[in-house]
Amino acid sequence: MQSGTAFLTVKWLGAAYLAWIGVSTFRSHPATAREENQMGRRGSLPGAGRAILGGFLTNALNPKAALFFLALFSVVVSPLTPLGVRALYCVWMALATFMWFACVSHFFAREGVRRAFLKLGPWIGRTLGAAFLALAVRLALSAAR
Repeated sequence: MQSGTAFLTVKWLGAAYLAWIGVSTFRSHPATAREENQMGRRGSLPGAGRAILGGFLTNALNPKAALFFLALFSVVVSPLTPLGVRALYCVWMALATFMWFACVSHFFAREGVRRAFLKLGPWIGRTLGAAFLALAVRLALSAAR
């Protein structure tokens, strides 16, 4: 926030990104019955190690996750925080994140939940898309002032 131009640029980029996500949700197509059947076949599912590696890489390479942890650590960790405590924070967040995604994966792997989510997914996506578009408009309006 020290540089007004940089902060304004980040606001505009954030608004554009939120708008892109919002529009993308409206352009995506729901899974067909054939795709749903293929997703449910055991032969098409990766092994546990491959699934964990894929999930790790997805989160590790996700810029939103990186920005989240950067923002979190900039609030919690000061330059005076000992290196051991910083390492403990990193280990704790890695374990907490792993446990969260393991629970989410376990929950959505349940047949009833998966079917309900596939059925309601397009409506959930549209609702979130509308929310992202509203946030984008609000952010753009605040940047325009």
